[in-house]
Amino acid sequence: MSEAQSNIDKCSVTAPIDGIVTSISVQEGDTYSGGTILQIQDISGFAISTTVDEYDISNVKVGQKVIVLTEATGEDELEGEVTFVAPSMGSSTTSTSSQSGNGTTSMSNTTSSGSEGYEVDIKLKSADDRLKLGLTARCSIIEEEASNVFAVPYDAISQNTSGESVINISEGESGNISRKQIIVTQGMESDYYVEVQSDELQEGMNVMIPTDATDSSGSTSEERTKNSMSGLFVGGSEKRMPGGTQGGFSGGGGRP
Repeated sequence: MSEAQSNIDKCSVTAPIDGIVTSISVQEGDTYSGGTILQIQDISGFAISTTVDEYDISNVKVGQKVIVLTEATGEDELEGEVTFVAPSMGSSTTSTSSQSGNGTTSMSNTTSSGSEGYEVDIKLKSADDRLKLGLTARCSIIEEEASNVFAVPYDAISQNTSGESVINISEGESGNISRKQIIVTQGMESDYYVEVQSDELQEGMNVMIPTDATDSSGSTSEERTKNSMSGLFVGGSEKRMPGGTQGGFSGGGGRP
């Protein structure tokens, strides 16, 4: 009996990672009969598990950029990356440990399943003290991205009599404003802007946006034109997956 007690006294349980204990399955004095003793979460980084429906899953690939929004971080956009796309709908996975990119391991039995759609895992690229385990996130997966291109608001583009895409540029000073029509080739579209291409385009041009609104304020045509102009700019454009997806935060990250 004394030998058995001595062996028990020498027994210790160690974790393969640093982290915080989020649940304990046994209490002091309990008889251990196997299974999980406690769960440790690595909070040095966060991962998100979500689902994507069958209509959009073909456009989701590992490595794609993801924009993440949470209630805890307000309007601040967090950047993530797709790290796993399930091969079948509603698949579930169980693991006793998971390995992340930085070599950390999560010590627990975990099971996840997608009731509707294909499971997609997303890893956040940067830390944020406002994030907590279990938060709900809204994720927008970027399908396409372009940088250093000319872009205009969607409503600024119309068609001429030949069916070509055109934008109208306002030229001249107050009292002597003229309109110039430029034929453009449309590129990538986002929710608000459209990439446009033409050798005639220059950054900062005043782009006229057609409006059907009637004016009862007595303002002149020139004033109305000023109120419906937007600047042609050089910037980036992103095509995001429609609607986005909802997901939940977990600690650490990575597939087993």
